[in-house]
Amino acid sequence: MSKSNILFVTYCSAEKSTTGEPLASIRRYSSKRIKEVYRLAKNEGAEFAILSGEYGLLKPETKIPYYNHLLQEEEVEKIANKSLIFLKHQGDYEKIIFYSRPLDSNPQLKPYHRVLETVANKTGIELIKKRFPLKSSE
Repeated sequence: MSKSNILFVTYCSAEKSTTGEPLASIRRYSSKRIKEVYRLAKNEGAEFAILSGEYGLLKPETKIPYYNHLLQEEEVEKIANKSLIFLKHQGDYEKIIFYSRPLDSNPQLKPYHRVLETVANKTGIELIKKRFPLKSSE
C-alpha cells in the first residue's frame, strides 16, 4: 500500500500518562481529541502526526518521555524547524489537515497554529485548518 500524501495533525495535550519510561506518543497523550483525529486519519487512509510543543511533529509510534511544556510564541521557529526535519524524512505531503479547537476558545493554541503556518510557507504544503470538535457529518 502506498503512503498517503495527506497528513492529519493535531496538537499535543496537557492530559498525558505520567509513566516514567518513554511511551508511544499516541499512548502518552490521553486526550480524546488526539484519539479521535488519529481514528479519522486511519479511516481516511491518511498519515497522522501529533504536534508537540517540545518535540515538533511526532508519528504516533514515536516514543517520548513524560514532559510538561506549553509551546510559547518565542519557540515557534525552533519547533517549526524540528517539524521541517520530520517532514523531510517522512515523505512528500501535499496537504496538512490540522484539527484544532477554535483559537477564541484557547488563545494558547496560537503558537501551534503558527508552527504549521511556518512549515506550510517554507514547504509549499497546503495547510487546511479544521475545527474540533467535529460535526457529526464529518
